[in-house]
Amino acid sequence: YKSKKVKGPIAKLFLWAAGTDTQLIERCSYSDYVKQFCLGGIIMATGILAGLAGGYAFYTIFSTPKTIQFSAEDLETTTDVGTLLLSIGFGLLWGLIILNLDRYMVSSTGKGDGTEKITWDEFKTAVPRILLGAVIALTISKPIEVRLLQSEINSALGIKQNEKEEELKEEFRISFEKEVAHIDKDIEDQKEAINDQAQEVQRRTKEAEDQLQGRAGAAPGRGPRYDELKRMETEAKKRLLKMEEALLAIEKKREKMEGKRDADLERVKNKVRALDGLGERIRIAHEEYPNIVLAITLLFLFLELTPIFFKLMVIRSPYDYMENNIHRIIKAREGIEFRPEYYKIPPGLDEEGAGKGLDYTRYYIPDKLMEEQRLIIEKQEQLIKKIIEKWATEESGKIDEDLSEFIDEGKA
Repeated sequence: YKSKKVKGPIAKLFLWAAGTDTQLIERCSYSDYVKQFCLGGIIMATGILAGLAGGYAFYTIFSTPKTIQFSAEDLETTTDVGTLLLSIGFGLLWGLIILNLDRYMVSSTGKGDGTEKITWDEFKTAVPRILLGAVIALTISKPIEVRLLQSEINSALGIKQNEKEEELKEEFRISFEKEVAHIDKDIEDQKEAINDQAQEVQRRTKEAEDQLQGRAGAAPGRGPRYDELKRMETEAKKRLLKMEEALLAIEKKREKMEGKRDADLERVKNKVRALDGLGERIRIAHEEYPNIVLAITLLFLFLELTPIFFKLMVIRSPYDYMENNIHRIIKAREGIEFRPEYYKIPPGLDEEGAGKGLDYTRYYIPDKLMEEQRLIIEKQEQLIKKIIEKWATEESGKIDEDLSEFIDEGKA
């Protein structure tokens, strides 16, 4: 029997994603190869979908908001190239992050008890990884939901934007009409005053003309009376001119309000465009198409959590035993002895650890080095003691021979 060799970049990539040791898999059965290959394919698929979802979410969030319309001209879409390039970069980064997380979760998940059953102890151990996988699945699924339902969401969003625009325009119209009503009343009052003043000017002009022609009952011609009437006519014309200038100022003020109204209407459109965000699209998807959203979410949950449950319920195969064998060989080479639950504490002996198993671990190489260092230090201490004793004996002999000379040497 010849085991299948790992060939091709796709096979190497999938096995790498599954955290598979290629040296071992090439010595195992074909079923082991298929199992690890498919596991890596699931992880790679999750990473790719995460990258697409992250890129689409980034583009939706940072692209310029737009108002959804239904005319044929507005069906043509434009692409924000700068945001698109940034979205591609972000999508690749996000996909690699999710791929790395999935790879870690699957690689760090144990083999369970080697049976198809998932016991409660196995499930409790996998809960943190299951929760993390669920969060990743939900994060990936939302942008995908929005993209798959884009046409339906655009239709609902367009209706909502139109309703919101009409609502804001109506509120603005009422407010604008209240402000303009006062100005229009001032304009009407000013026009009436101008009309009255124009009649006053005509009356003064006629009086001066009548005086000049002798139709006023006084002596005709230019005189004090005529001059007084012309003066009054001139003052009336000046008042009329000022009133016309005041009317012009009021009308300009109204024109400014018209311009302000156009600017406010543009701001209304900008507020409507703000409804084109990712959050609003997700909300519409959940409100309008809850069953489809649930189906997509469950699909991604199964896709994300399948490798974790697969590792818990898979039956031990030659690859698993060979992997354990390699671990033991490495431990043996490095002088490590490990016995799980080696010590059994009798019940009632210790309140905290009663009836629990304790692992036994011994590191022979460090222990050997520690023993060597301990012996070296002990011998060094013995030699130092021997040197000091011998030196003390020699010095004591010098004192016995000649105390004065010993003292003089010490002073020198």
